Amino acid sequence: MVSYVNDYMYVDLLASTDGLQELHTLYTWTVFNKSGPVFPWAHRYKIVTGVVATVLAYLHEECEQQVVHRDVKASNIMLDARFNARLGDFGIAKVAYHNKSPDATLVVGTMGYLAPEYIHTGKASEKKDVFSYGVVVLEVACGWRPLETDVPSKENVLVDWVWGLDVLFKHF
Repeated sequence: MVSYVNDYMYVDLLASTDGLQELHTLYTWTVFNKSGPVFPWAHRYKIVTGVVATVLAYLHEECEQQVVHRDVKASNIMLDARFNARLGDFGIAKVAYHNKSPDATLVVGTMGYLAPEYIHTGKASEKKDVFSYGVVVLEVACGWRPLETDVPSKENVLVDWVWGLDVLFKHF
C-alpha cells in the first residue's frame, strides 16, 4: 500500500515486521505533545484544510488506482519538526478502481469517524474518507472528540450534536 502513496504529504514507512502475534511498523519521527499548548487557530485551519484535504483528493482522484484510507482521524494526522502535516497509518487502506462500485468488506476504522452508510453496507468508498475528514474538521473547530464519554449520552456523538445545533438555530 505504501508504494502507492509515497510522497511528501505522507509519513514515511521506515521498516515493517510481521511477527507471529502482531505487526510492527516504524515511521519517521513526528512531533506530538499532549500536554503542550493548543495550536493557534490559523495553524489548525491550515493543517486540516490544506494538506489533509490535498492528500485525500490525491488518493481518491489522482492515483492510478484509487486509495481509500478507511481510518482518517486526528491521531493519524502527524506533524514533523516544522509542523508540516502528514497523513499516516495506511494499515487498513484499500486500493480500488476508479468509477467502480466498491465491494462490501468487513467494517474497519475508528468509531466516531465511520460514515453511517459504511457501517450499514460495509462498502468503503472515498465517501467514507470524506465523512471522516468532516469529523476531523468538526473536531478541530469545536474542540470535542468524536465520541465524548464524560457528557450526557444525547450529546456524546460530535456529529449528532452538531446536527442538533443546526435544528436549534433554524428556530431563530
